[in-house]
Amino acid sequence: MDFFKASKEGGSHIFFDGTVFRRNDDGEAPDLRMVYTDAAAVIDGLRRFFDWDARQDSFPHAKPEIDIWRYIHGKLRPH
Repeated sequence: MDFFKASKEGGSHIFFDGTVFRRNDDGEAPDLRMVYTDAAAVIDGLRRFFDWDARQDSFPHAKPEIDIWRYIHGKLRPH
């Protein structure tokens, strides 16, 4: 499973390559290549990656964390 988000400016892809979790961003901004060193870094990265998308319909009010993680879970896609 992996995560992907695209817009007219480019795309972001978070995935497990068999050894480590990686994030690759491509598009108008300089390309970003990241390696997450452990599970905590992946979880933190996912939370930050989907923060605005997960709560844009309730901004500026906070959503319960469980609702944000349900949103993130819904963004998983099979390889």
